[in-house]
Amino acid sequence: MLWILNRDSQGTQVFLTGDGSDIKWIRSAPGTELRWLPSDAGKMLYVNDNVVGVWDVESDTTIPLISFNTLSNLQIGPYEGNISNDGQWVVLTGVETNDQSTTSKQFRSVLFDIHNKTVFSS
Repeated sequence: MLWILNRDSQGTQVFLTGDGSDIKWIRSAPGTELRWLPSDAGKMLYVNDNVVGVWDVESDTTIPLISFNTLSNLQIGPYEGNISNDGQWVVLTGVETNDQSTTSKQFRSVLFDIHNKTVFSS
């Protein structure tokens, strides 16, 4: 399966057959960022504001893994952030929700254990 990342306002994602000859699915993304799970073909990790979850692309279903009370606007990485090769770890960065200032946002990164749904932070 091939994934064509589309950054339109609807978050439309296009998936092609493995040889790229046919459209397999057109789906609306469940979040603002997606990454394939290396340990589970056909599933993607997603973030949507303060929620991290798994999206089963074929069935178009989501399973929320964790919701952060102290972080919002989560990103994977950011920029070139990826999941570890074994599919267990990912670094998430977000804005601290207790920061009421509109001019100075406090960003914080955490290490998230996807399998055990555990957060490690400094």
